[in-house]
Amino acid sequence: MSLAKTHFISAMARQFALLGLCTTGFLGPASVPAAQLAVCDAAASYASERSVVPVDIMRAITRVETGRLASGTLQPWPWTVNLGGEGAWFDTRETATAYVHEKFRAGHRDFDVGCFQINYRWHSAGFRSIDEMLDPTRNALYAAGFLEELYAEFGSWPAAVRAFHSRTPDHAERYYKKFVTAFAQVTAGGARRSPDLMEPNVGLLASTNSDSVSGAASLVPLPPSGPGMSLAFFEHPPE
Repeated sequence: MSLAKTHFISAMARQFALLGLCTTGFLGPASVPAAQLAVCDAAASYASERSVVPVDIMRAITRVETGRLASGTLQPWPWTVNLGGEGAWFDTRETATAYVHEKFRAGHRDFDVGCFQINYRWHSAGFRSIDEMLDPTRNALYAAGFLEELYAEFGSWPAAVRAFHSRTPDHAERYYKKFVTAFAQVTAGGARRSPDLMEPNVGLLASTNSDSVSGAASLVPLPPSGPGMSLAFFEHPPE
């Protein structure tokens, strides 16, 4: 999803703002509990192990969706909520949950929550409650299940990542540029890889219920049929 523009407290944060990777609510590195920074990555790894989605793709997506700066790098934040294009980070799960329930009681339904910013309006049927949507593991499993479906449909991870956000070409391309930046960060220091060359996790099945992932994406709903975008660039899936 595309997060709102924001004000930052450092030149590094302004640099990320130009890439469109962050949202409002940045409290500074000193305010970020280290243990909380690992939550979305742990959920991404758990979901990757139970799906065909490579872990680095999961880790990159959660940074695009919820990234905040900590110690000079973009890190995902589990207690992120986006309402009407205005994003906010909350210090705790409890405060994030309270905020969402307050907005729900006020009649709001178009909001994104959690590590992978799952949209309530379009995808609440895949969860038993708002609280479950905010659960990092359930949120990640839902995202992985949908990415599996998109990979099966399009035959490549770049196409799947684009469609995860939107099947409208302009929206999809903007999102993918952010993803490439985040992917470069999570793979830094290791073997250089390109997402279009990554193999699926062979022999693994998504543990997300198949009924809960159909039509899932982050912010922009998918049309009922047809990709709605040119996939000429992705005609050659990874071997």
